[in-house]
Amino acid sequence: MHADSYNIHMNQWGEGEYSYLLLHGWGGSHKTFLPIRDLIPENARVFVPDLPGYGESTAPPELVLEDFAGSIIDMIPSGNPLTILGNCTGGAIAAEIARIYPEKVARMVIVDPFAYAPWYFKIFLLGDFGRNAYMTTFASKLGRYVTNKFLSSKRSDNTDLTASFKNVNHDLVYRFLKMMASINPTERYSDINKDVQIIYGERTFSAVKKSVDLLLDMWPNSNARELSGIGHLPIEESPGLVARVVFGQ
Repeated sequence: MHADSYNIHMNQWGEGEYSYLLLHGWGGSHKTFLPIRDLIPENARVFVPDLPGYGESTAPPELVLEDFAGSIIDMIPSGNPLTILGNCTGGAIAAEIARIYPEKVARMVIVDPFAYAPWYFKIFLLGDFGRNAYMTTFASKLGRYVTNKFLSSKRSDNTDLTASFKNVNHDLVYRFLKMMASINPTERYSDINKDVQIIYGERTFSAVKKSVDLLLDMWPNSNARELSGIGHLPIEESPGLVARVVFGQ
């Protein structure tokens, strides 16, 4: 299907020789990466899309991960292979691109990934009860406030884990969660043979740390770096360090 039935909004930051693709995750948009925008080196050309149905991109009638990958790659001009940064569940979309279009990918940087659905996400998938639980948690101002307070140990004091859910299409975001939860990375992505750098926060979710171990076992050319004192939002909490890893500065 690609993007012939919907439109991908693609930002380009910089005009350099080396190409980068930044992919936000569940609930995000291209604004996820604003903290590192001013840290982009002169030799970089950075593509920053809103995923289908997010931000300024229109929503497809169906959510299909292969189509996500294809619609994004279709927007990237030919040139040097990409370094892809995937934030949170955006890491799965990065892996999907590397699986389908390996010749277009030089390396991947995965930030605080969920490689499987932990129990607290699976609750949201329990039929009508799960959907109502999602809406209570993320679609209401009170729910987002309470959830962010409850997760204070997973973030720095000046960040908000639920802020990105304020202005989203919640039907789309809920369907995105269901799509991502259906992915088995050890079956789908085990044949990827790329250099992979994984970054995660010391204070992040235990499911993220288990996911890091899973990915390290699955990809022989991967390595991981734990960021001391950082929670689930490394791009907000430590943008300089993330930029150095991504751009090799």
